This record gives sequence, C-alpha cells and structure tokens, in this order.
Amino acid sequence: MAQWQELLKLDSALQNQVRQLYEGRFPIEIRHWLSNWIEIQDCKKRNLRLYLRHSCQFVSNFAFQENFQAQPMNLAALLSECLKEEKKILASVTATLELKKEVKTLEGLNEKLHFIQKMWQSKGLAGDHAGTVWAES
Repeated sequence: MAQWQELLKLDSALQNQVRQLYEGRFPIEIRHWLSNWIEIQDCKKRNLRLYLRHSCQFVSNFAFQENFQAQPMNLAALLSECLKEEKKILASVTATLELKKEVKTLEGLNEKLHFIQKMWQSKGLAGDHAGTVWAES
C-alpha cells in the first residue's frame, strides 16, 4: 500500500504530526493529490533532471516558482526529507503495535504462571521446592 494511504489511516494525533511536517514548507494538498507520483520518484536515478523539471513546472502553478524554479534541488531535497519523516512516523506506529502485542503475550503468560502457582499451592506442592526452582532461574 502507498505510504500516503498508510498515513491517512493513522489516528488524528499522528495525522497532526504529518500536517506539521508539511506546514509552511510544502502544501499538504499537493502531497495528497500527487501521493503516488511523489512516492515513485527516485531522486538518485538518472531521471533526476526530468523529475525536477516536472516537479517545478507543477509546483510553479501553485505559486512556488520563486522558491523552487531557480533551485529545483531544494524541492527534491524537501520532498525526500518529508518522505523519510513520514516513514519514521509509520515505523513508530509499527513498533508501538508490536510492543503492545508483546505486552499482551507477556500478560497472558503471567496469568498462566499465577494459575500454575495456585494449582501447586492447592495441591501442597508450592513449598520449598517452588522457591528453589525460581531461585535457580
């Protein structure tokens, strides 16, 4: 799935973070409209000049000519930086989800441990032997 589409699925706090990333730097509406095109561009390939010319022609229609037409590398650098920051936001979400999953797994294991300990106690097996097993680990 496209990166921009992933960002649109985030909660409002994270979407605010994305908006702040673009605020005053590049119109987020253009990022939205051209999301697929922007994401498939590779500034490191040979088509850099064509990419920059195309970008500046489009953006110049939105009153950015003075900012990017004279130095199109600024546009490429800006978009590249924004895409990297978007990836960081998505990575943090993924890490958070994985952490929550691990916590839930650990909570389940903890419940099972407590259940086993209660079973041992009810059968009179939780005496000194249980303490030795835990002390060894």
